Amino acid sequence: MNKVAKFGGSSLADAVQFRKVAAIVKGDPDRRVIIVSACGKSVVEREKVTDLLYRLYACIQGDRGYEEIWESIVNRYVTIRDELGMVCDIESELVGIYNRLEKDVSVEWLVSRGEYLCSLLMAEYLGYSFIDATKVLFFHEDGILDREKSKYALGKILEDHCGIVIPGFYGAFPNGEIHTLGRGGSDVSGSMIADLMEAELYENWSDVSGIFMVDPRIIPEAVKCSHISYQKVRELSHLGANILHEDTIFPLLSRNISLVIRNTNAPQDPGTLVTAQEIDPCEICGITGKKGYSLLRVYKEELSIENDWLLTIANTLRELPVSIEYIRNSIDHYTIVFKEVECIDTLLSSLPDNYEHIHSLAILGIVGNTLEPRRIERALASLHDSEIEVYYSSQDPHTSTCIFLVNDRQLEDAIRILYYAFLG
Repeated sequence: MNKVAKFGGSSLADAVQFRKVAAIVKGDPDRRVIIVSACGKSVVEREKVTDLLYRLYACIQGDRGYEEIWESIVNRYVTIRDELGMVCDIESELVGIYNRLEKDVSVEWLVSRGEYLCSLLMAEYLGYSFIDATKVLFFHEDGILDREKSKYALGKILEDHCGIVIPGFYGAFPNGEIHTLGRGGSDVSGSMIADLMEAELYENWSDVSGIFMVDPRIIPEAVKCSHISYQKVRELSHLGANILHEDTIFPLLSRNISLVIRNTNAPQDPGTLVTAQEIDPCEICGITGKKGYSLLRVYKEELSIENDWLLTIANTLRELPVSIEYIRNSIDHYTIVFKEVECIDTLLSSLPDNYEHIHSLAILGIVGNTLEPRRIERALASLHDSEIEVYYSSQDPHTSTCIFLVNDRQLEDAIRILYYAFLG
């Protein structure tokens, strides 16, 4: 089977995790194409390398000392190399990076070095060839993948190598400069590579055994989904579930490439299979949420037919800028849910006198297949009985997704209540 295997930061945190990855890769000869993230948190190291690199960049720009941060980065890679008994000259690579730590250093180049260094080590440990992502993933100036050029390059590489390791998270612009794919972008790198090589399966390895109905950190006994659709994964990811980068799915769609989410620490677990269609759709696929939102209600008689007010609000939000999640209107008011911003006073000063602004809210979402109204009513009643106020609710019958807005501090409690309301 033609497949791609991507390993996340938790799978590459230290030498112990490297050994687990190697055992998984060597256990299946079809795992010829490996995508890796930067080193994540470990038992000893409590900060991800990518976070260290962002802090390093901030120190450089702020003319602050960064030697301690740099030493932490160096120690991570040198320790992994030494504990695995490799001879990779990682010091030369680190010196090359250090010599470029000037104010004009590109943030995208700097933060991508985590994946770059990790891939060098993993390639040597596996006995595979290291292929820099800048030689495989080519992007147009607008950030869109140059699929034809990338597909041709990858095809030539696969002809010449039996096994390859490619850094996730980045590729190259036409001028050769680094283009990053955002936090969690290694997931997207893996799906792009899977599409380009026409893979049948994309394996995404992390520290969880698939997709659970609720984050196991909130409910340890949460039910796991054995099979879920692309669309439901995108919805859950958008609503705050720490599953995949929400853009991971797009490259897989055209060829209906199956995705499986598996656990590096428990490779015997089958994980969760993600495909275009669910085989046995369940009523509830997941309950999740994300914090840091505000609600704004603007009241004015016949506001719905006074388009100038809506344009004023929309233009102000665009200038701040504000990320709008939901808008709903009635004859005399508009309700807008948006990501909180520090400069909210600028927005409020442009509004009619009669408005309501509520901050420190969380979006709570239920994603399912057959969310009947009576079940939603039961969920609302459960929240009310537990003294959790719902500031906003909305149900999309086309996607079977239901949204509530609750207080930030009550999000985890609300998730527990809804879980047991549906499964209890």
